[in-house]
Amino acid sequence: MVNAFPFDDRFFRTANMNAIGFNRIVGQLEGLWNEDRTERQETYPPYNIINTGEDTFRIEVAVAGFSKEEINVEVKEQTLTVSGEKNELETKIKEESFVHKGIGTRKFQRTFKMADYVEVIEADILNGVLTIECAQKIPEAQKPRKIVIGLGGENTQDKKKELLTEKTENIN
Repeated sequence: MVNAFPFDDRFFRTANMNAIGFNRIVGQLEGLWNEDRTERQETYPPYNIINTGEDTFRIEVAVAGFSKEEINVEVKEQTLTVSGEKNELETKIKEESFVHKGIGTRKFQRTFKMADYVEVIEADILNGVLTIECAQKIPEAQKPRKIVIGLGGENTQDKKKELLTEKTENIN
């Protein structure tokens, strides 16, 4: 099997040595690494993940033969699950008249791990392709900001008082 990640097990042993506060992310990566190596990956239905912008993504899943009503898209605990199941009665009636059946319509479930702050914006089916639009919406408090180094004195003390007042107001 080809290594899908540009690192090996040593990465996880040493990752927290030079990083502060990344232990949860490193744990998630290690979980994905181990899951990929131990679980048999399903290949049905095929899918694409497309980067459509700086913080936007599109997932395309081939669902030919399925209607909107037979597809379920759900997000739970940072896992996006796409599943589909054909109506049994409808399938039995149609199968009796097939001469050849090459379009797969078996029950499926495909999961995608989602990073922090990634949200599903919308989903739609067109021409047998389920399209799921996602965006990473990082809160302002999490975005990088410039830290001004104070010179000491009154301005610094006033700023500290202001920050403490803001925190107290946010708690109440």
